Formats: sequence, C-alpha cells, structure tokens
Amino acid sequence: MNILKQEYEEYYNIVMKKNGINNHNFELVVSKDHSINLQIKKDDKEVFLHSSFSVENEANRWISNIDKEKDTYIIFGAGFFYHIKKLLEIMPRENKTFIIVEKNIDIFIAALENVDVAQCLKDLRVILIISDDPDEISQNIFHIMKRKGIKSLEICTLMSYQQLYKEWLEEVYTAIVQMVQLFGMNIATELYFSEEWMFNQFQNIKSFNIDSLPLESFLGEFENIPAIIVGAGPSLDKQLETLKKLNNKAIIFAAGSSINILEKNGITPHFEVAVDGGITEAKIIENIRNMKTILLFLSTVHHEAVKKYKGRKMWFRGNNYSVIDYFEKFVGSDSSRIELGPSCVNIAVDIAEKFGCYPIVLIGQDMAYTNKKLYAQGPDHNLSLEDEKRKKVLATDIYGNDVYTLNSFIGIKEFFDMYVRVNQLQDRIVNCTEGGLGINNVKNKEFIEVMNELEMINFDVNEYIDNLYIRNNEKTSNEMSKKTIDFIETIKKLIKGIEKESIERVNKVTDILNGFDDLSFVQIQECVKEVTELTEYIEENQLHKEAMKFSTAAYSLAIKNGIHKELESIKDLRSKYRLLLEGLQKEYVFYEQLLQTMNNSINY
Repeated sequence: MNILKQEYEEYYNIVMKKNGINNHNFELVVSKDHSINLQIKKDDKEVFLHSSFSVENEANRWISNIDKEKDTYIIFGAGFFYHIKKLLEIMPRENKTFIIVEKNIDIFIAALENVDVAQCLKDLRVILIISDDPDEISQNIFHIMKRKGIKSLEICTLMSYQQLYKEWLEEVYTAIVQMVQLFGMNIATELYFSEEWMFNQFQNIKSFNIDSLPLESFLGEFENIPAIIVGAGPSLDKQLETLKKLNNKAIIFAAGSSINILEKNGITPHFEVAVDGGITEAKIIENIRNMKTILLFLSTVHHEAVKKYKGRKMWFRGNNYSVIDYFEKFVGSDSSRIELGPSCVNIAVDIAEKFGCYPIVLIGQDMAYTNKKLYAQGPDHNLSLEDEKRKKVLATDIYGNDVYTLNSFIGIKEFFDMYVRVNQLQDRIVNCTEGGLGINNVKNKEFIEVMNELEMINFDVNEYIDNLYIRNNEKTSNEMSKKTIDFIETIKKLIKGIEKESIERVNKVTDILNGFDDLSFVQIQECVKEVTELTEYIEENQLHKEAMKFSTAAYSLAIKNGIHKELESIKDLRSKYRLLLEGLQKEYVFYEQLLQTMNNSINY
C-alpha cells in the first residue's frame, strides 16, 4: 500500500475509503497451477479473471499476439497483473510506455490484497488509470500522448474483459479513436503555430505578476452568480437588445471578437477572453474602447494584444504542457489549468465554470451559417455564405432545419458535447443562441425567458469585481514580480548554455549528409557519435528538460512517424542511416529555430 500511496495517491485514497471489497459477485479461487484467481459472476455465468488451468500459459499466449515493435501499449484489464508482470519482464526498459486501464476498483483492491503488484506500480514504464468513464479514460490517454510524444500505439485487452465488459469496451474504443483523431489535429496545429506561440509566451511572461494578475485569484469567487458567454455568431444580433437590459443580473464574458460587436452596441462586458496567437487578436484588443473590461488572456495569445491593452489584465494557463509549467515551478506557484478547446467560447465556458458561475448562458454560439451568415453584424463581421470559400457541410439546426456549417464548427460542437458529458454540466449550461447546431444534453431556451427568470444580484457586480481585483493585486507582491524578472534572466543564461552546441549539431548532421556518398560506414558512425554527444549535452540542460523537450515533442513525433513508415520498406543499411540522418536534421533544425525564437523573444 505504501507503493500505491507513493505512486498513485489519488487511487490510494479511494482504496482506503472503500475499506475492502464488498462485492457478492466475486469469489477468490485457486487455478490448477496454484495461482490465486478471481471468479466473477456475470448474469448467469461464472467468468474466471485469469485461466482456471495455467495463468502463466495464458499470459504467454496473450503476449504472443502483441506487436513488440510499438512504443506504447494501452492495456484494458489489470486483473491480478500476471500478464502485466510477464510483459514487463520481456520488454525493453527504454522507450516503452504501458498505459494500464482498470475499470473495476474492486478487482484492483482484490489484486492489492492477494498478489504482489508493487514492482508493476513502481515500474517507470507503467501508467495506471482506474476509471469506468470512457471520456475520462480517453482524455487521460490524450494528455499522456501529448506529454510522451508517442510514435506507435497498440491496444490490448485481457481476455476475460471481453466477456465481462464487452459493451463498455466498445464505448471506450470509440472514445479513444475520437481522441487519436483530435490528437492528430492538435499536433498539426502545434506544428503550424509552434514558433509563434513560443515568441508570444516569452513576451507575455514579461508581464506576469508585474502588470497582469494570475486568473487563479478569481477562481471560485463567483459562486452561483450567473454568467453570459457571448460568441460572435449571427444569432447574436437578435439578443443584443435583451443583453442591454441585463441590469446587474449576471457577469458577461465576451469571447474573442464579440467584444467589438458588444461595444458597438453600447454594451461593456466584465471580461474579455483572448486566446488567439495571431495578429488578428491584437487588432481586436486594439479596438476596445472601454478599459473597464478585464482582459483574460492565454499565455500564447498574440503578444501585441497584451501590450496594447491599457486596462486590467489577468493571465491563465491551458491544460497542455507549456513553458508556463516551468515558469510556475520557478516562481513557486501552481495555478489551475483551463481546459483548452478549439474555440474561444469553449475556453470562456471553462473559465466561468471554474469561477463557480451558475447558470452559464450561451448566446451567439451558432457554429453554423444561420440565415446564411457566419457572424453577427460588426466592424469586421460581414461574411456571408456566398463569400465563404471553405468547404461547407450540410447539418441540422436545433429546430430540425437544414443549415450549412464548416468542419471546424463541427469540431467545436463535438468538443462541447464531450466537455459537457465529462464534466456533467448538462444542468449548469443553457444554450440561448436560438439557432445553429446546438450542444448535446444542453437545453435550448429563449434568451429573454432566461433573463426574466434571473433575479437581481443583491450586490453591485462591477464594484465586487473591482474590489476583488484590487485585493488580489495587493497579494501579488513585489517578491513575485522579482521572481518573474529572475526567471527571464535565468532563461537567458540557459539559452547561452546550449546555443553554440545546437548550431554545431545542425552543422554536423548537414555535413554528414552532404558528404554521405563519399564517407565509409565507419566514418558515418563516428560522425553520428559526435552528434549523439552534442545531443546528450543539450539534453542535460535545464532549459531542454523543462521547456524545449515538450515544445518540440509534436514535431519530433511527426518526423519519427514518417520515418518509421519509410524504414519498413528499406532493406539497405546505408539507406536506412541516410533516412535517419535526414530525420535528425529536420528535428535539429526545428529545435534550433525554436531556441532562437525563444532567444529573440526574451531579448525583444
């Protein structure tokens, strides 16, 4: 139990609260090879967790069907860990990850009580997930894939689980397929924006705790205060008159460009949520006229947006791994992660949820061409169905009518569907868009009806927000500001520590490839050894361990995936070496570009 507490404290606490097994469908038995086993009653059948004859033979057969060349394995069914132990024994200790998913906490407790699982729990290759929620499992796996940079994947299932949990397994498989597709889209996004995001983050960090507060200080401070999340969809046009009469009934979050539409109509939101890393975001923020609105910005938002806004600002981190994790570790803080979705509205909803708001009311969230328009009327929002060049998809709106949309909007809707389901927010969110695609399990209501139902808040909302900001501004001490400055100086020193080696590594690989045909195999190996030594030196640097490793993971994964597919068809050893070196060259050039981007941003 000490190992469980040390490695998985969350599961340890659950096990301690359970205080043993109370399951009449379980019976401890002994297999014919004297292994402890579990007999489980399901419907009118008795199912053995492991073979009733030879647990070892069963484990060997199970392992024989596994592709040993994969780098990551998702294993459904920890059981009594017999098959896991065997697998860990025969697999290499390097570059392998085993994600073990156990659906039934009682089976896990039975394993703890009757067999020795300590070695499995301690093994650094093992990541244990105990859950029966398909969405929670898929999200956990998604974050593991992001963090680890997975190249190839295999799903394996303990044989008895096929009988015990067939329908559940089908649900989980579906959730994982959707997650893998999302993972692919996120990698593509990260590759495209990686340099821009890196530059933005280090520019924005310079303002953290100096002229902007951490959003953390507002979380939980708006318990049961209604929130209105405003998107820029075409249905917003008909909601504006009602919104003008809000009169201290809710707090307003403007998502992205909707703030320009609101201001044009004389409405000042309490918060503006800014997340886009492109220059368009800076233009949106530049057009804000009323500085009473508090800017809530993601760490990767375009740096000019943060610089140009002269009002109050608060920063937040996303639930992906980024440079901000290193920053917070350095300054000694650990703020909550905001769930990052494909749209600004997705993110604004999660902020409102973490603020404690109830209900959370959505308007202007069409995710479709309502009345053949893409956006509400505003300074930069006059795009119609005819103007749009992207491929349109025919869908069904909340009234059952045909409506055109985009694949990107369908992605936003699917994220909302999953987010509501996973966080069980179906009774907390109300969709008052009155048009568009709608969100599964979320009620659609008329905006004016919901506004009439809301009661006046018994204190001045604007005054409450002002006082909350002032109070937390005082808490963000000079010491925290100094730590932010110290962090920037530390990064400068760490960059200098590997700057020369990074350039040298790129040059060496390039030289090898340029002279490849004239070099002997021994000479190539000697040159590769020098490159390896440079890489080992770079990877010992704290900046690599805490930031660069994760910032380049998506690109490295994409390169390795491509090479892995090509290598299978190449038989000649020299040709394989050339292909590997070409892959390394791309990785090292990208690494060097990102390092220089970081350096340029720090010294900008």
